[in-house]
Amino acid sequence: MRKRKRPDWPQRVYQFRAYPHQLPDQLWTTAKQMQTLWNALIDLRESTKALTKDLSKAEAKPHWGQFNGMMQGIAQQSPLNCEARQTVMDRFQTASRRAFKEGATLHKQERLDRIMIPHRFTGGGISLQHFFHQSIRAQRIRIVPLASQIYTLPYRQRRKADLTQGAFGLDGASTISFTCHLHRPIPEGAIIKQALWVGKFNRYRKQPWTWHVQLVVEEPPIQHERTDTVMMGLDLGWRIMGEGDYLRIGFLADSEGRTLELRLPMLKTDTRKVRHLLQHECPISTIYDLWDWETRIGNAVEICKEQLRERLDPIPLGFVQMRQGGLKKLLREETCSPAVQTILQDWEEVNTKWRQIQTRVTDRLVGRKRWLYRNLASWLTKTYRTICWEGDFSIKKLAQSEDTPILQNAAKFRQWAALGELRLYLKQAAAKNGCTLIDAPQAFSTLADHETGELAQSSPALLIEYPGGIVRDQDFNSAMNLLNFGLSQMPPVFEQNEALRKNEAQERKKPLIIPDVLQAVAVPCSL
Repeated sequence: MRKRKRPDWPQRVYQFRAYPHQLPDQLWTTAKQMQTLWNALIDLRESTKALTKDLSKAEAKPHWGQFNGMMQGIAQQSPLNCEARQTVMDRFQTASRRAFKEGATLHKQERLDRIMIPHRFTGGGISLQHFFHQSIRAQRIRIVPLASQIYTLPYRQRRKADLTQGAFGLDGASTISFTCHLHRPIPEGAIIKQALWVGKFNRYRKQPWTWHVQLVVEEPPIQHERTDTVMMGLDLGWRIMGEGDYLRIGFLADSEGRTLELRLPMLKTDTRKVRHLLQHECPISTIYDLWDWETRIGNAVEICKEQLRERLDPIPLGFVQMRQGGLKKLLREETCSPAVQTILQDWEEVNTKWRQIQTRVTDRLVGRKRWLYRNLASWLTKTYRTICWEGDFSIKKLAQSEDTPILQNAAKFRQWAALGELRLYLKQAAAKNGCTLIDAPQAFSTLADHETGELAQSSPALLIEYPGGIVRDQDFNSAMNLLNFGLSQMPPVFEQNEALRKNEAQERKKPLIIPDVLQAVAVPCSL
């Protein structure tokens, strides 16, 4: 993974849903060995931290020097092959650097809920042609290629036609045979660097394990010849709007004088998809219903604890803070009386059923949101040649800030908005469509009047009064400040937009053609 054949080429990960025909025992053995190695490295790190806790930096340095050697020794003792061993080491070193930077703590993997088994190709990778035309006896991985005409079919037809067969080799003679959706093509000339068999566990799904094949690829950069010069300033941030009907997730102002409000509807899913899980019509279909359902699940835990409190003697340590995991652990204890076992079994049966419904609806709502975000990112980066946004934008910092009361006590809305995910899709789409991203400083982008530069008093309200008695939508003002900053960084070709910056040529506005799927997401505004 470290060696690059073409360092100037972008590196991407292609993920394809896989359906294994069978799962050999070697898969679980390898996964548990990787988990054991990870936990051993965590123990070594924690013991070294405890040893150097009271030492100066100079005194602790030799211990951390020994730490690297001991880490390599632990890895060499593992029965894993060199590929899997190196993958665990790379993950651990990356996580350690991040934990050191953020002051966080690394945790052991107590449960086997994620699996990632790699195959690395030596020499920096193999060509796409070689990958898809390997011998049928290839020991590592093979996937039967599809005809290029399949990707020109309509979506519903392509969803059935893009199924193909493959096999992923494990140590020894074990092989995972699978069917997968090769739903998008890999660009011609690409270099396959690594293939991974990835699994994620969720006990409340119909199929607890979800499997994917991931291909890490170096692909040729796309040559863009865009002649358009339209720029926009994009202010990302969420607000509850329309009495909770939707979230405003952003506001944009462009160099043609147009303004758009970006909205995330409080999406609704089709209850027919989850109705079979209940004896009556499913009562949850929106994100608000889902949050109420989560409260219902939590209340069931408290009711169960009240019933247990009368029958447990003595009360277990930490009983007051006990949640679902604690009750399940208590159920597995053989010392519990039959009455306690009955209460816990009744609760677990209901809890499992309700969590299955919650998981099913969550998957559908989140999937729909991601689909909207990807379409929005694609449309924006194709419409605008340049996007100026806040470069040091951090949802985590905003959530922890005392100066942002809008974000306080609203973690569920912040999580639902998932603006970090939208930024990621915008970055990916920008690289694909030849759109330039300009990082602007965050300071005073909202409080500084975009015309005069004078600062207003900070306020969580949508409309704030700027010096001179002017009341503005602060998200619009922030978008205008970002646009002005972006225009100031551009060459003289953008001087033609100076009049628009001063709102002196509003008649030159041109209507935007917004795709049908985004009509409720990108809404023109007149301010």
